[in-house]
Amino acid sequence: MGQLEATARDLLAHTGMTPVVLCGTDARLRRRLSRIPGVVALGWRDDIPDLMAACDCIVQNAGGFTSLEALASGTPVVTYRPLPGHGVANSVNLEAAGLIPWARTPEELSVVLAGARLGERRSRLPQDAPEVVDLLLGRVSASVAA
Repeated sequence: MGQLEATARDLLAHTGMTPVVLCGTDARLRRRLSRIPGVVALGWRDDIPDLMAACDCIVQNAGGFTSLEALASGTPVVTYRPLPGHGVANSVNLEAAGLIPWARTPEELSVVLAGARLGERRSRLPQDAPEVVDLLLGRVSASVAA
């Protein structure tokens, strides 16, 4: 969902990085993106944590579970071209919390991704917060005291 093609093109034009786009089961999107030289369009995957670990940075547009998984992995994350509604709301809050920067222009995206290439881990959960991600991802069970 969102402006994935425009984001892939901006990544190519402004960063020199190879965009790897997860298309899930959307075969039309995968075919369309595969036609763009330099873009790697992937279908459904069950090895997302391994893919994230291999990336220099995750570019996301919604602030959902993919962002939490990326933060938990230590891979830098940046918001770019967020989805209207919840994507924008999540972007505001994630940036305000200091967790995920929001690149609003191709030039800002280039600066954030240049930092990621140099190994800066600016998009990372605080040291005392990984259990929150584990809880949200269902890796641990929560109990509520009444």
